[in-house]
Amino acid sequence: MVFDRAGNPPPRAGQERPPGCSGFCTVAAAGALTRVGPVGDDFPDWLLQATAGGCWFRLDPRGRGFFGIGLSGRWGGRLLIGEDCEEAETMGKVLILYDSATGNTARMAELVAEGVSEIAGTELRLRDLAAATADDVHWCDGLAVGSPTNMGVLSWKMKRFWDETMGPHWMKVDGKIACAFSSSGGWGGGSEMACLSLLTVLINFGFLVFGVTDYAGKLTTAHYGAIAVRQPREEEVQAACRLLGRRLAEWVALLIDRRDEENPCSKPRRAVE
Repeated sequence: MVFDRAGNPPPRAGQERPPGCSGFCTVAAAGALTRVGPVGDDFPDWLLQATAGGCWFRLDPRGRGFFGIGLSGRWGGRLLIGEDCEEAETMGKVLILYDSATGNTARMAELVAEGVSEIAGTELRLRDLAAATADDVHWCDGLAVGSPTNMGVLSWKMKRFWDETMGPHWMKVDGKIACAFSSSGGWGGGSEMACLSLLTVLINFGFLVFGVTDYAGKLTTAHYGAIAVRQPREEEVQAACRLLGRRLAEWVALLIDRRDEENPCSKPRRAVE
């Protein structure tokens, strides 16, 4: 599927460019295209119009082009550029938002970021809670939220962020992909419960939360999120943090950018030994 911007190839005789369109789309199965309508409330004026040889397309505000497929008017595909044109990247956006009292959760956040960076074409934003704004959450397609374990749950600072900063944005950020991580003072300190409390908050905002079924080491998983005791010094704990970040980036690449090659279910995975 190619969006050819080499001088915006002209349509056939008698066909004019619809207002606001960015260029012309040619696809292998042009006969499957049909006229489609707007893309929901976010882009009420976005229209793709089929022609005999393809369809017109318009770029959305985030630089992604889509095309209509089939009689149902469903949307699909990601923006690619023709052989003689400059390639345009389609980048999923991942936010790592963390609160850290002693630096332990901050270190986990850095490791999660390393995992995100393993998936090419992912734009990353690492935010300490003190510097975070609602715009950061709106910006991202996926987010990993980290907090110290405080009495078995998320920190009061993290809870306040979602109560006060994000509260007015409830019902405006649904559908983002999310996961959690936490550091506690000792084993049995409640890190997994803290992850569950983070996921509970994210579910209330309509986020699509996940755990990781793979093993990061012989005895380490991230079923509820990545967890650590104090500094994440152990190799398997570090691997779990990276695994969580990589899995988040993979889901964003697959579900947001339609990059089937990043589907984690089609890659080699580590099960329990």
